Amino acid sequence: MTIEKYVEGALRTESPRNPITKEVEDLGLSGRLAHAIIGINTEVGEVNLATVGKRWDNYDRVNILEEIGDIKWYLAVASDILPDFTMDTPLVELLPEGDFDEVLNTLSNRAIEMLDLIKKTMFYGKPLDTSKVIKHLNEINNMCGIIISGFSSTESAVLSTNLAKLSARYPEKFTDFDADNRDLKKERTILEEGANK
Repeated sequence: MTIEKYVEGALRTESPRNPITKEVEDLGLSGRLAHAIIGINTEVGEVNLATVGKRWDNYDRVNILEEIGDIKWYLAVASDILPDFTMDTPLVELLPEGDFDEVLNTLSNRAIEMLDLIKKTMFYGKPLDTSKVIKHLNEINNMCGIIISGFSSTESAVLSTNLAKLSARYPEKFTDFDADNRDLKKERTILEEGANK
């Protein structure tokens, strides 16, 4: 799957809401970018929750790859907003056993640093430093690539599985009804099949 096809498919399921004021938008922060940054933070949190108190060889691989796919979804939204950020194939290093904590720490730190940037824009009136946002997005994209590689999967498999899950959840486009009435069993089947690609 190409990044372009993935972004096109991901944007089909994006919420149309925009809670950001014109004043904040004038500082460089759109509602879509705020959604992407907040979403990355929640998904990184879910990756962290899935790993707490477990060893690398006992992680729920299917769950973690799902969360990485969800992070990729938010990266797709960001790539549609920021012309200088692309989801090109990340730099992937092999993940030695035991180094997963370092990757998680980097993922968490970059997500939190972006959240701090939007806080300063939304509440303190500081112009958004998009160059820092892009730097953090690139690092997050790379950490996702390392995790995907560490689980012996591919970016293409994770992206296509993410779109398959979202197509099951939102047959046409995002709706509140579909978001609240998910078929979790069907989604888990899709995720398990995708994790074995």
